[in-house]
Amino acid sequence: MTYNETTILNFLEENGWDVFTKKQLIDSAILDVDDFNRGLRGLGQKAYIIMIEKGKYRLNRFTDENVIGCFMAPDGGVAYW
Repeated sequence: MTYNETTILNFLEENGWDVFTKKQLIDSAILDVDDFNRGLRGLGQKAYIIMIEKGKYRLNRFTDENVIGCFMAPDGGVAYW
């Protein structure tokens, strides 16, 4: 695992981010944009993170569909009976 990938994963673990956007990570300024893109691409190829939709990701071990659904539709709601 590369330095960039390790830095991103450590940041996600320290902050408890199971679902996140690319913009959130870039705004946190843990790496410059080029290193960040390389690290994110590597994590995706190694299946440490999974793309939910363009620009939105989740960790591979996180599977709570209610949280993921609310994250995908921030103005919506998830209802179940």
